[in-house]
Amino acid sequence: MFVELMPLLKERTLLITAELGRHLASYVDAHIALGSTLAEAKAEMDAAAKVARQKVKTTQQASKPDTAVAKKDESPGPAPPAAETTPSLFAAQQNAEPTTQAAGEEGGNPKP
Repeated sequence: MFVELMPLLKERTLLITAELGRHLASYVDAHIALGSTLAEAKAEMDAAAKVARQKVKTTQQASKPDTAVAKKDESPGPAPPAAETTPSLFAAQQNAEPTTQAAGEEGGNPKP
């Protein structure tokens, strides 16, 4: 702003009166405060990012042994084939009835 005024003021006298001085002072104060607030916010964000990276790193390191153990427990045998038919709504009832009948016969209690 003042750079553009310099050629005009080169041969003239400028008298700044009224509230311009106070406005400039408050602008400078606000600018300095904003700069320090921005620096604090950036430092907090950097610290939070560092903590998050460390947390992810420790989580990954902790999960690596678990996956190695899980791979050892898995058998390399073939997986059973998936059923090709659509399951019936009554399949659970058909399986449940023979077990209750067998349990009644094993107990020696005849059915009425």
